[in-house]
Amino acid sequence: MKTFSNVEVQIAVCGLIFKEKKILFLKRASSDEFASRGAWTFPGGRVKHNEAPDNAILREIKEETNLDVEILRPLKIWSGTKGTVWRVSIQYLCKFLSGNVKLSKEHDDYVWATFDALDRMMVENWVKESVILAKQETTINDNINN
Repeated sequence: MKTFSNVEVQIAVCGLIFKEKKILFLKRASSDEFASRGAWTFPGGRVKHNEAPDNAILREIKEETNLDVEILRPLKIWSGTKGTVWRVSIQYLCKFLSGNVKLSKEHDDYVWATFDALDRMMVENWVKESVILAKQETTINDNINN
């Protein structure tokens, strides 16, 4: 990771995985700079040095869930700071292909949830915003119905 003026710069990826009109959410087992313990988030993590973001999201999803997915397209790119960390993150829309969820130690639970279930879950604002954006995507709705 690069640091500039005592700021750690991170490039990260996360994936909104769709299966039968539901999205995969993972429950954090521990906190990091941008997610609280117990919060529901998406699989993802940091991009390794010289790794393409598309490869990083496929790797992270496999490591954290044991699932195989197809990248449909990037959904959103955001940048934020917390403390001394500046993170640039690419959020991907992904379609479930195969596998059974097997969690890594980073998460202690998972759920395939509908868009409507989001209101009953403890999620960070950025997670809710991403789900709302994905729901508005008509092309995604066509892809997740298959």
